[in-house]
Amino acid sequence: MENLVVKLQSHHSSEHQASHTSAAATCALYEMISVSKSRDATTRLYPQLLMALLVEIHFSLGQSIPGDKVSGRESSRQSLHTSSAVEAIKMLLLCVGCRSELTVMEKEQGWILLQSPQDHLRGVSLLARAMVHYACPETTRMLLDLVIPLLDRGDKKHRLTMMAFFVELLRYEEAKKLPHPDTLDRLEEWTKHPSPVFRSLGLRGLGILATQPGKVRAQAWLTGKRRGGCDPVD
Repeated sequence: MENLVVKLQSHHSSEHQASHTSAAATCALYEMISVSKSRDATTRLYPQLLMALLVEIHFSLGQSIPGDKVSGRESSRQSLHTSSAVEAIKMLLLCVGCRSELTVMEKEQGWILLQSPQDHLRGVSLLARAMVHYACPETTRMLLDLVIPLLDRGDKKHRLTMMAFFVELLRYEEAKKLPHPDTLDRLEEWTKHPSPVFRSLGLRGLGILATQPGKVRAQAWLTGKRRGGCDPVD
């Protein structure tokens, strides 16, 4: 299972869209996750599996910015691949006991959003919000630890999935335990990006932080320390 995850991640680093190899790896992961004897490995690799499959959906859509055109034949192939990745995520959540997250995605049409080139990021955001609300703090921290280093890697368009997930994780209550001091700087940088999608995510992240003053002060304090500045005044 770990080898399959690495295979998907390597494709995400070198390809601009999904290939037959990554489609086969996705199907193989679904089969392995659904087998009870793989439960321990699935639980251990849960954050990596979730992120790899979410990005694979982005790849399988064949585009990362709404408005791109694809042929009917290509669209059919992409739809099949996307469905396979979505089913793998459903099985993964079921395997690790995330039933509440599954319910939210079903009720809010999250799976449909994930499979739409226009609404993919909305689906990612919905899943992330559900996980922050229902997941245990340890799981949320593990997801943060995994996502943050990936925000600056790979093709900039395909990083959008990680960015959308990360922004919603900013709702995480234990603000002072965020594993990186550059959150404010990162979000502000996104708001100045040429892409309107980047700018939108940056503004959304800043808006989430603005509703939680304690989190903003914690981030400002960390940033000030890194820059050698004074402690912020309340």
